[in-house]
Amino acid sequence: MGLFAAIIGVASVLAQMPQPGVIKGFRVPDRDKQGRLKSELVGEEARIRTDGKVDLMGVTLTLYNDGVRDAQIKTGQCQYDPTSRMVTSDGLVSLERDTVTISGTGFRFDGATKRMELLDQVRVEMTGVRRWMKTEKP
Repeated sequence: MGLFAAIIGVASVLAQMPQPGVIKGFRVPDRDKQGRLKSELVGEEARIRTDGKVDLMGVTLTLYNDGVRDAQIKTGQCQYDPTSRMVTSDGLVSLERDTVTISGTGFRFDGATKRMELLDQVRVEMTGVRRWMKTEKP
């Protein structure tokens, strides 16, 4: 759940600002001890609201394994509530990894439990499934 940890990190910094503010074109890399990328969060805009919640737009998180791209998660917009540590959205979200793409409309991520739930129109697409399946003739 690197996307949400990264969103919570960016949003937590914004939430500490004394008044509403905006960050445009942000990029937040996370590296391991050897300097290899573990994840990189890129966003078009992060905006702190007067109620303390943070709106994030155009968010893409790329996850890496040993410095090699492993998966990518995208959402057009989401909101972070620092009080509840929840990241929510009613927009589209997608996760692409190898031969699997999972997409849906709306999600809820609980920062305390690290549990994510896609809310509607969930779709899983798999390619190359035959290589995983054992084919036997009756």
